[in-house]
Amino acid sequence: MTTDGSPAGCSRRLDEGSDNYPYVVTQLNQHARVIACNGDIQWIVQRQKSKVNGWRGKSYCRTRTALIRCCGKVSPEVEKILYSLPPRYIEGLRIKAVSGYNETNPMNFSPTLDRQAA
Repeated sequence: MTTDGSPAGCSRRLDEGSDNYPYVVTQLNQHARVIACNGDIQWIVQRQKSKVNGWRGKSYCRTRTALIRCCGKVSPEVEKILYSLPPRYIEGLRIKAVSGYNETNPMNFSPTLDRQAA
């Protein structure tokens, strides 16, 4: 065990409901955002009713089509980010921000890619 209570060799689980969660894909508006989940298997659309309650998951999506449908009407800038995501969530990659997705080379996200340590 480490001093924070997590098993030796394991990092402490991140709080997806925190304002400081590092794997936010995009902010949809003031009260909604998309994150890459802590387990790194899907995107989550979250809503925030108040600062006290934090962010809560509303939709859990493994495909871009489902994610776009769950996000509803968004700004053109956010729409561009959503459409630049891969067609399916790629396990093992956490996307912080995406400026482009290359379908011929799906591992070539640019520029911010954070590979989860094995």
